[in-house]
Amino acid sequence: MRRFVVLLVVACGGSTKASHVDLPAPLPSVSDQSSSTPGLGDLACAPQPMSAIDVHDLDDALATSRDYAQRCCTGDETGDAIVRITPAPGGYQTAIDIEPDHIATSAAGACVHAVFHRLLVKPYEPPEKSATVTVRLR
Repeated sequence: MRRFVVLLVVACGGSTKASHVDLPAPLPSVSDQSSSTPGLGDLACAPQPMSAIDVHDLDDALATSRDYAQRCCTGDETGDAIVRITPAPGGYQTAIDIEPDHIATSAAGACVHAVFHRLLVKPYEPPEKSATVTVRLR
C-alpha cells in the first residue's frame, strides 16, 4: 500500500506536523469493470442526453427534465419553482425563466437552469411556443 507524508504548516504558529495517510486501492479502469457493474449512465440521477427534439415533444421533455431536477437539485432553497421554456423558432436557442426570484438566483435555481438548458429544440415554424412546468425542490 502506498503512503504519503503530508506536511501541515500552521500559518500563525510556524510549527510543522507530519502524518501518514494511507490511500485506498485505485479504482479499476472502465475496461476492467464487468458489464454487471452499473456505470455512470445507470445511476438514478443521470441527466438525459443532449439531443434535439421536435417542438411537439416539448411537454414530454419538460416532464423528464423536471423529474431529474427534483431528484438532483438540492441546495439552499426549497419550494416550488415555476420554469417556463421558450425555444426560438430558429432552433437550438431556448429562453429559460424561473420564478420566484429567490429560487432563480440561488444555487438550486442554477441547478434547475442547467438541467433545462440541456433541452435542444429543432427549428420549427413560427409562432413561438412555450411551455411551463413546476419543479418541487426539497
